[in-house]
Amino acid sequence: TESVRFSRFYVNGAWTRPSVASMMTSRYRRQHGVEVARAALPQSEVTLAELFQKSGYATGAVVGNQTVRAAHQFDQGFETFIDPFDEVPHDPRAGQLVDAAIDWIEARDDERWFLWLFLVDPHDPYSPSRDHDLWRDGHRGRVPPVPRAEYKRLPHKRERDRMLSLYDGEIHQMDAAIGRLFDHLREQGLWEDATILVVADHGEAFGENLCFRHPYHLWEPNLHVPMMLKSPALRGGEGLVEDRLFQGVDVAPTLVDLAAVGAEGWVPSGRSVAETLTGPITEGWDRVVYAELEAYGMRRYMVRSGSWKLLRFEPTYLPALETIWPESWEELTTARHTRRREFLYDVELDPQEETNLIGQHLDIAERLGAKLDRFLESEHLPPEEDIADVPEELLDDLRSLGYVE
Repeated sequence: TESVRFSRFYVNGAWTRPSVASMMTSRYRRQHGVEVARAALPQSEVTLAELFQKSGYATGAVVGNQTVRAAHQFDQGFETFIDPFDEVPHDPRAGQLVDAAIDWIEARDDERWFLWLFLVDPHDPYSPSRDHDLWRDGHRGRVPPVPRAEYKRLPHKRERDRMLSLYDGEIHQMDAAIGRLFDHLREQGLWEDATILVVADHGEAFGENLCFRHPYHLWEPNLHVPMMLKSPALRGGEGLVEDRLFQGVDVAPTLVDLAAVGAEGWVPSGRSVAETLTGPITEGWDRVVYAELEAYGMRRYMVRSGSWKLLRFEPTYLPALETIWPESWEELTTARHTRRREFLYDVELDPQEETNLIGQHLDIAERLGAKLDRFLESEHLPPEEDIADVPEELLDDLRSLGYVE
């Protein structure tokens, strides 16, 4: 491998829009405020693309997810923002988006450029092309196009295995397209000097804690995601696995640092991973990472430090939950509660989060809870408006990806 792989990287939001907003601005969800009802990225936020643009870079985006469209102001700082949703239904295939990315790169001549390529193949509904559905043999029976967010009892193992095989097919499909893009960069002599960061905006649950997909879940399969970084500035570190904690708000300062982009007056909430990698190996092990969700009538938070992870689920406003999930809200066991719930896990020893240790380790829970309290008392925007105020076209986008019913 030619990259550094980050083994403990966490996103700051449960789903695409807040997670991407945090990556693009280095601001937590409680700072930028972007979620379901408040869909637009505020113009007051300084984006990664704006910083590159001000430093003389050509900026382009090829975006395959309709929840972060130009209509939601995620085009800030991009001279070119390719949004294919006027031409194709639902999610475009990775191959289409890579073609558009290659065309954009080829038109850049000798310019310095920054490109955001957002591929969305690994997402429900799980539907890889037959060429990439490599694990279909032996699987029979109907698979729900979009599994419910939760079940009181797990679907049959055969059905879950088929969901996973389809999801793996989507990953394979995306991987093939990314490989073609990387081959193009090599053929054009651009690979060696290119800085490339590959990261997911969220993960996916397949039955852990009786949960599926990712709309409001803060479990490990949803927040603990892949991140890899290749850069000329990190030569000699190829193949390194970095085990210190990092998070979504670290993405923008990392790329700003590696490109030596001017960012006077910009105050990120994260820090450059390159700064940590090139600094003393003894530093950075005490980092704390956070995730938030304030939507669907829920307020859910995560804090991790070392191997310990605390989840805090505040009481759910049930009328909002029923409005958003009218067909299945009574099945949403982890969401349908009216008292605060807290969970403490040692995720190094218990990555499936099967044993809540809060009763055995109250001291650790209190320490993490105090960190979370300080985080939640920091700069923040008021709660979201009611879901009833969301325009119908935006709700259609969310429905197509299973975020609302």
